[in-house]
Amino acid sequence: MAAGRPVLACKSGGPVESIIDRITGFTCDPCPKAFASVMEELFQNPEVATRMGLVGQQHVKIKFSRKTLGRQLHFHVNELCDGTRENEYSWSALNAMLFGIIFYIAVLFFMRLRF
Repeated sequence: MAAGRPVLACKSGGPVESIIDRITGFTCDPCPKAFASVMEELFQNPEVATRMGLVGQQHVKIKFSRKTLGRQLHFHVNELCDGTRENEYSWSALNAMLFGIIFYIAVLFFMRLRF
């Protein structure tokens, strides 16, 4: 989506959460006929493919930007720290989240060293 192209993916897991079906791309049953059908639809309607790509690109910028993810992370860390959702989360969840943040920062640091 970030590349401005419609996405075709299976109807399971992450794609279901990130793709808006028939708006930013297609979520299909995991069979060749389903994928062939939507590929044919896009091939026959290039203006639909272009529109989906542009809408998808905006969707990624809004929903998955660093700023948005940072806000969500800040919200959840504050929830964990102030104990408002004590019965849903535990300290092990907080530790896992903090480990993830440290790992992400380390990856960014090492990626910058390569360039």
